[in-house]
Amino acid sequence: MKIILLGTGTTFPHRFRNASGLIIQINEQIDAQFLLFDCGNGILRQIERAYINFMQIKDIFISHLHADHVNDLPVLLKANLMRKNPGIIRIYGPSSIRKKLEIWLTEIYPYLDIVLNQLEIQEITGGLLIENPGWQVQCIPVRHGVIEAYGFKFIAGKTVVYSGDTGFCEELIQAAKNVDILIHECSYPTPLGSEDHTTPLELGQIAQQANVRKLVLTHFYPICSGRERELLGDIRKNFNGKIVFGRDLLTIKLDKSI
Repeated sequence: MKIILLGTGTTFPHRFRNASGLIIQINEQIDAQFLLFDCGNGILRQIERAYINFMQIKDIFISHLHADHVNDLPVLLKANLMRKNPGIIRIYGPSSIRKKLEIWLTEIYPYLDIVLNQLEIQEITGGLLIENPGWQVQCIPVRHGVIEAYGFKFIAGKTVVYSGDTGFCEELIQAAKNVDILIHECSYPTPLGSEDHTTPLELGQIAQQANVRKLVLTHFYPICSGRERELLGDIRKNFNGKIVFGRDLLTIKLDKSI
């Protein structure tokens, strides 16, 4: 199993960081399954750059409906239609995702309305989403201003939590207790933080309280560029564990060496 960070940036354009998205790959080669978490603008291209066949992605988890987390979803669905990819695509997301997809696929892109017949859409509120032999996915309500937002927890021997976009969140701390990897947003340097996003200082507190084995940083606004030492220093004030600065197409293997 492995994690591929497809996009570690935000809405703002950045030469080296795509908008949000990541893959968790289960198994290898013929038996591989690809779980897509968020699908911001440009993610379909990132999937290709990661040498993943987009037609093998059958489970898509959307943390919230901001553009940098969802804009490539209709593009991905169109690509499947054009390639005549059979089978159901399962989409999990906030309570308005069904309505938004129906508008996208019947009003904005009416030539894609047939895609609705291929979709299973599950509006999420928290708790268990999928339980398959050997692995499961849960969702966690998080705090991202007034918008409905979720993080996700993947369990398959190893445990991974992905925060999505969130401010300091006790629910996320509890869900991330003792996890192998916490993939968490790190949007701004601490002096520029807001309630909608977690500051590096708060992130260190979250990782320490949750006792995570490895912290992977993602969702960097351009203002973070060149300030990595500052970000790390603030996290280190509260957390002494392993820290990885995420970058686009970074692959993290879920093995004993975590």
